[in-house]
Amino acid sequence: LAHHFPSPDPERVRPSKGDDRQKIWKKTSMLIWQKIADHRYGNVFMKPVKEEGYTDLIRQPMYRETVKSRIREGV
Repeated sequence: LAHHFPSPDPERVRPSKGDDRQKIWKKTSMLIWQKIADHRYGNVFMKPVKEEGYTDLIRQPMYRETVKSRIREGV
């Protein structure tokens, strides 16, 4: 005999621990991002750096908006 269990109400389903961790990670990361953006030297990260030799020193260069987008995407 098959048992029938009602589907949980989506409004009452508690997010998994992974979801909670992801939300905490995003919130914390955005707070850090905001601190960097508001810092008096934060404008250094405003635009991509195109100076010769920069990518020889920095493996994955990202400017502020790229970092912000990646945080929002959960990357």
